[in-house]
Parts: sequence; C-alpha cells; structure tokens
Amino acid sequence: MYKKLVVLGFLLIMLVNIFWIASYTKPEVGKISTFASYFDFLFGSSSTVAQLFVQVVVNAPNITIASPTNTTYTFNLSQNKSVDLNVSAEKTIQTWFYTLYNGSGTIIVNRQVFTPNTTITLITGTNKLAVYANLTGGQVGNTNVTLSVTISNSAPQILNLSGQILACEDSFLSHLINITDEDLDTISVSMTPINPFFITKLSQTGNLTIAEIFSGTLTKSQVGSYRENVSASDGSRADTAITNISVVAVNHNPSIELLGAQTVWFNAKFIKQITANDTEDGNVSGGNLTYNVTFISGIPIFTINSTSGKINMTANASVVGLYNVSVCVRDKGLNTSIHPNATYCGYTGGPGYNCSNFELTVTNQNRPPNITSYYPTTTTISSTPPLTISFNVSTEDPDDTTPSAYWSINGVLETSLTNQFNKTFSDGGTFNVSVRVSDGELNDSRSWTITISNPPRSSTGGGGGGGGGTCQERWVCDNTAMCQNINGLYKNKLLDDLSRGIIEIKCRLEGWSEEECGIKLLDCKDINNCKTTTKKPNVTEECFYVANPSCNDNVKNCHDKSCEVLVDCGGPCSQCPTCSDTIQNQGEEAIDCGGPCPNSCQIEKPKKINYLLYLLIILILLLIVAIIYTLYKLFAIKKRIEENDQQ
Repeated sequence: MYKKLVVLGFLLIMLVNIFWIASYTKPEVGKISTFASYFDFLFGSSSTVAQLFVQVVVNAPNITIASPTNTTYTFNLSQNKSVDLNVSAEKTIQTWFYTLYNGSGTIIVNRQVFTPNTTITLITGTNKLAVYANLTGGQVGNTNVTLSVTISNSAPQILNLSGQILACEDSFLSHLINITDEDLDTISVSMTPINPFFITKLSQTGNLTIAEIFSGTLTKSQVGSYRENVSASDGSRADTAITNISVVAVNHNPSIELLGAQTVWFNAKFIKQITANDTEDGNVSGGNLTYNVTFISGIPIFTINSTSGKINMTANASVVGLYNVSVCVRDKGLNTSIHPNATYCGYTGGPGYNCSNFELTVTNQNRPPNITSYYPTTTTISSTPPLTISFNVSTEDPDDTTPSAYWSINGVLETSLTNQFNKTFSDGGTFNVSVRVSDGELNDSRSWTITISNPPRSSTGGGGGGGGGTCQERWVCDNTAMCQNINGLYKNKLLDDLSRGIIEIKCRLEGWSEEECGIKLLDCKDINNCKTTTKKPNVTEECFYVANPSCNDNVKNCHDKSCEVLVDCGGPCSQCPTCSDTIQNQGEEAIDCGGPCPNSCQIEKPKKINYLLYLLIILILLLIVAIIYTLYKLFAIKKRIEENDQQ
C-alpha cells in the first residue's frame, strides 16, 4: 500500500506542474528549473535525466513569424493597411525589431523596435518583412516573409435614404440623399421606375455625392404609393436602396363664383343659381355640396336651397334696401380616404369651405353707376414691349350700391370685382382693354387701345425662348428607350444628315465600330410647364447597339422599359451585388463587409496554437511514463531480492 501511495503522489505532483506550465504562453527558464528540482529530489542534483531535460528545453528553435504570412492582403482605400505582427521564440528575447522593404528592396521602415503581438502598417504592392531578435546570450536570430498588398475598388454607399418619403398633393417633392465612395470615382445615379418622380446628381465633392429625388407639382391623379429602386454606381460597383414615396391627398376647398353687385326691383323675382365646383366632390349636380347664406347687414330676406344652391325670392316694398350677403359652400372632406400622414400636408380631416360676398340692392328706383375717374387718362397708347400698365377706375352709385368692376382684353374676361388691373404686354399687336362697372343691372364702362409694335431684330442675331417670367424650366428625360441602329433610322428618314454625323463622331470617340454605333431617342419634358425651351436638353445620345439587348449580352444597356445599373444587372435584370444585400457575393471578407465594402468585418480570429507548449507537455508525459516504468522495474527488482533473501 505504501508503494502505491508514493507512485500516486508523484503523479499528482507532476500533473499540478503540467497545468501550471500550461497557464503561460511563454515558458521561462525560471519555471523550467522548477521541474528540474523535482528530478533532483528523486534522482539527485547530479542526475543525468534532469540535466538532459533542462538542456532540451533551453535550446529553442529559431524565431517564427505566425503573422503576416506569405499571401495577398486586400484593403479598401479608406482602410489602414495594417496587419498583425505575431512572432515567437522559445528563448527569452531581449529586443525584437523589424525592417520593411518594398518589392525593389528599398527600405521603408528600418530597424523598428516592437513588442510581439502588435500591428504594422504595410505599403501597396510587394512587402518584404525581416524580423530580428536579440537573444539574452547576445546572439541575434532572424527570419523573413514576403507578402503583397492590393487595394480593392470600394463600392459606393447610399447613406440617408429612408424607407418612407412623404410628398403632398399640390406640392413638389425635393428630397436630398448622400452617397459616398472612398475611391473618389465619378458617381452616377438612377431610379426605377421614373415618372412622376425623378433623380438627378446635384454635386460631387471629394468622396461625397449629393443627389436629389424630385417631382413637378403633384396632382390628384398622382396620389398613391410608389416603390422606387434607387441606385448609385461608380461604373464597376453599385449600391441599391429601396424607398416608398407616398403622395398624400389633401382636400381642396370648393370654388364658388364671384357674384358681384346684384340689384332687384321690388315686386320682381330674384332667381340666382350659385355655381360651385369641388375637386373631390364635383359640382352642384352631384349632390355632395352643402350651401348656406348669411346676411352680414340687414335682416334675412331669402334663403338658399342647401343642396341645389339656388336662390328664389320675390321682392316687395317691405324689403327695399341694401343688403350685404355671404353665400358659402361646404364639401364632404376626404371621408374614409384620409391618409394616416395627412397632417404632414396640413389636412386635419374636416370639410372645406368657400364663400362669396356680394351686395344686394332691392329698389323701386335704380340709377346706373358712374366711373368718376380712370387711369391711364390717355385712352390710346403705343409702345414697344415689354410694357406694364396699372389700370384703375373710381366709381360711385346714386343708390349707394358698391359697383363691381369687370376687366376684359379683346372681349375676354381677365379679372373681376377689383377696381385695379395690372397688365404686362410682351408681344406685338393691338389690344382693347375695357372695364365694365355694374350694380347688377345697369352699367358704365371705359376702354383703352394699346398698340405694341414688334422691335427690330438685332443685327447680331438673337436667341429664342425668352425668360418666361418667373417660371424656371426643369427638364427631365426618360432614357429607358432601347438603343436603335443608326443606319436603320437614317434609311427610314427619321434621322437627318447633321444628327447622324454628330452621333457617328461620338461613336468613334468611344471606339465603337459602325455596326456598334447606335442612337437613343430621349423623351424629355419640362415638369414646370413653362412653355419655353431655353434649357431644353439634347433629345438624342449615342449608345452601343445590340440587336436584341438582354441581361446576358455583356453590355450595359436599356431594355424592357428600364436600364441596367451595371453590365447585365440592376434595372430590368437581377439586382447588382451590393454591400447591403446580405449576400457574400463580390469579394467580400464576410457578408456585406470587407473587400469592396466600406464596413470592416468583425471576424473572430482563431486561437493561435502554441506548438512549443504542446511539445513541452508531450516531453513531460514521456518522462512520466519513463519514470513510472523505471519505478516499476526498481520495485520488481527489490521484490525479487527480498524473496531470495527469505529463501
């Protein structure tokens, strides 16, 4: 029993020391000597086994570079080109240092002192790394590794495009988005589908591109939701984001006719049909409008049919006088079609109102109103364009009615119920401007004759179009048309000699052959409807012609009412690889990170294997086996000796 306990105790001591050694990644000579003391205890300080063990451990192999390795490292332009510098040696090292060379042998970093398990910065291209170690005994060990560094083309990234964009009926949309590209490549933007919404690139400064999603004034027919695919491309890589643009409906107030002054003789009928219209609820015939009348001054002397908007009154001597009346119309609002974000557009959900005020004179003696003064006092005027005139009149009425003024040009009513009328004459011709003032029954009038002569054309020539007042043209073009064969259009007389020549020159500049030279006809319009063409873009452009464009023709082109973003992807084809598609599909280190993607990968590095530690453990286990075997033999020999002595 005693012998067994001695063996078990020895094994327990050895196991405790094995775990103690394993807790250190760098064995030191001081720790190794602890093991030697056990051998000394068992076999004596001059034991050959103990001396052999210490000698094997201390004589370590040369230094090892675990990282970097002989491979190619790829970085984004925005990334720091740094890698881990992990080295090891089995001896105690006094000083570590390295020297970095480029591919031609020029020193980039010379004798840089470092601590193991740090990082170093590389250069683009070939890197030759030499690592040196000063040993505690004054010896210098060294090793080296050669590796390459490449820079990948970084994909553009759409930054701030939200999943929901709100736009209001009767307004236009202007929504800015930011796009970054660390390579400083020229960025192009596109959106599918287009109309009523479009996209344009506004500016590019450094790595930041600003683009705008915009529209013209949105109408009732364009209310709804639009799913838009927005893409940004640098020519070889792209990013795509999806947004939903909601055009929120608003309720329009109904319109009501301007009634002006009204006069009725007593004992006569006053019959008036009030005309009103509403964008959502139609006109009076639809039955969706509600009318009411209010007397601002004077007692109420008639009512109005709330549904039909008709006034029917017989005046008598008891109601002779002057009345200020307001007739109002109300619609039904949007009812159940109210958008959840209607308040964004200022609509709270209620019905809309509109009113028209007028004076009603009930009389037994009506006299006509008079124009007491007017301007211009000269009724015949000749000038050259542009000419702006502010017409006005002063009036009176013997019956105290406030007359209403109606202004017309060449018999066409321009405005009413105002004593002043401003007009700018920009074109040549003769214009008859007239004003009629009325109490609803009797009238007075004045007129002017304005002659505008066309100015002589400048001898230096002159452009067309004109400024169009304050209207600012904004042209958009639908470029989704397919590329057509230039010769075919020319033969069918759809292309003149000049246009063909220009397109052919542009094709040659692109390096395209005659068979590859095509033309695209753009559908362009001014979304602001300025009725001018000063800023109208060219409606033709050169293109690479393919007879039957598709998603596998190796050409970036348009077909199926859409345009590809990159060659054979995006638009009518499957989505281009991006850094947001949750697929590792374009040289990425992991899904949507590393490689061409601007986001760095958070990849868990595998645990480094300490081969020196494992070698030490194996040696110890072998020694344990040898010791156990030796002890077994010693006990066996001792037992035989004891048995022989007993005999």
